[in-house]
Amino acid sequence: MVRVAVIGAGVIGLATAQQLLLRGVEVDCYEAEAPMAGRSLGDTRIFRLLHADPELAALAMQAKEGWQAWSAMAGKTLVGSEGVLVSGQPAYAWHQATEAAGASVQFSEGLPASCEVPAHRPVGPFAYDAAGGVIDVRSTGEFLVRQLGHRLIAEPVVAIEANGERARIVTAHRDTSYYDAVVVAAGAGTPKLAADAGVRLPDRLERHVRFTFRLEAAITPPCWIERSEAWRSGFTSYSQLTSPTTWAIGAGLPASDVAWELGADEVERRSRAAVVAYVEEALNGVAPTPIDKIACDVTLPGGDGFDADMIGPIVFVWGDNLFKFAPWLGRQLAKAAVNGEVPPEMHQPPIGD
Repeated sequence: MVRVAVIGAGVIGLATAQQLLLRGVEVDCYEAEAPMAGRSLGDTRIFRLLHADPELAALAMQAKEGWQAWSAMAGKTLVGSEGVLVSGQPAYAWHQATEAAGASVQFSEGLPASCEVPAHRPVGPFAYDAAGGVIDVRSTGEFLVRQLGHRLIAEPVVAIEANGERARIVTAHRDTSYYDAVVVAAGAGTPKLAADAGVRLPDRLERHVRFTFRLEAAITPPCWIERSEAWRSGFTSYSQLTSPTTWAIGAGLPASDVAWELGADEVERRSRAAVVAYVEEALNGVAPTPIDKIACDVTLPGGDGFDADMIGPIVFVWGDNLFKFAPWLGRQLAKAAVNGEVPPEMHQPPIGD
C-alpha cells in the first residue's frame, strides 16, 4: 500500500489527508500544535466565487462543489448563504473576471437592494456574489479531524529530505520514518522545510490582526470586501458575521504598519487604532470596542492564488488565502502525491489584489 505523510493539520493538510484516505492510501498527518491552530485559526472565513482572475473564479466554482460534498458528509452546512459584496473600483474587474469564468454575479453602481451593510454611506460600484457566504471553520475542522482519527500525530517535523524514490522525515524526538510521498502544508513553517530539501519558497512575512465587534444593528449583512478607500486612503477591509450578533473586521493597512519587524504588539496596537477609528467614523450599528481578536502571519505577496512545487516525492504548497479552496486543493495535492506530478492548474501564483 502507498504510504504518504502530510505535514501540517491546518485545513489544507487535513483536506489532503482526507482525500488520500478516500483513495485508499495509508496516511499519517503530523502537526506541531493543535489541528487548525495556525493560519486556519478562528471561527469563520469567507467563501466566494468573486475573484479578480477568471481561472481562480473557475476553481472556486469547483471548490464550491467540494464544500457541498463536505457538508453532505458532515451532516451540516459548512458554507452559509449570506452572499459576498465587493465595493469600490475593483468591483468591476472582479465582476468581469468571474462572469468570464461562467459564474453568475451581479454588478451595480448603487448598493444592491438585497444587501444591508453596517455602514453610513457605502461607496460603490458593487459586485455581489449570491453563492458566497461565511465558512463555518470550527465545524469544518471538527469534520476533517473526525475523518482522520488516529492518523493525526501530535509531533513536530524538524527535517525532511528526498531519499531516492522515498522521503525521510525526522520529528522533534529524532524519530525517523520513510514514506512513498510527503505533502508539506505547514503554513509559515513550509519555507524552512522546503529550504532544507533544496527548494526556495517565498518567506517574507507581515503581521495581520482581525478584530471582532458587537453588531447592534438588526440586520444580516453579506460578507463585505471593501476596496473603495473612501474612508481613508490606503485602508481597505474585509468583514463577516462570526455569529448573528458579532462582526469581524480585518484591515488592509500600509506595509509600514504591519511590517514583521515591528513586532506583534506594535502591529496589534496600530491595527486596533485604525480599525476602531473606522468603526467609529464609517460604520453604523457596530459597537466600537473589540471583544475578540485573531492574529496571524501573512506570506508576501498576499492576496489570492497559490502555487506548489515538487522535489522527488515531496510536494510543497504555499499561498496566503487558501481556506476557501480547501476541498479542491486537497484533491489536487492528493493527486500530486499519488501520481508524482503537480497538476498544472495548481500553479496560480499568489498576487496582491
